Amino acid sequence: MRRFGMTDLDEIDRMTYREFRLRMKAYELRRLDEEYRIALLAWQIREIDAKKKNGKNKYRYVYDSFRKFFDYEGQEKKILEAAGQGNRPKTAVERYKDYMRAKKCQTIM
Repeated sequence: MRRFGMTDLDEIDRMTYREFRLRMKAYELRRLDEEYRIALLAWQIREIDAKKKNGKNKYRYVYDSFRKFFDYEGQEKKILEAAGQGNRPKTAVERYKDYMRAKKCQTIM
């Protein structure tokens, strides 16, 4: 029976960096789904004490929409963008700009 997760050290040693990044992205997306389920449950329970006084004897909900409470799409976008950083190599222009900045700071002789 195979468990989910990396427990075989030989398999870990054979893993490429690209595969590692892909597995990390999948792990972060699974965690995001778990956080989403927890937030959804909290949203359903919100009637207990998530009200704010609005006037003399009136109360209103602190969050008037679930998206304000938990922005799934925003979190997913952050994960996918962070995973995408470093995927493309720098262009010659970008490398030259880096070189000129370093030379200006006198870190390269």
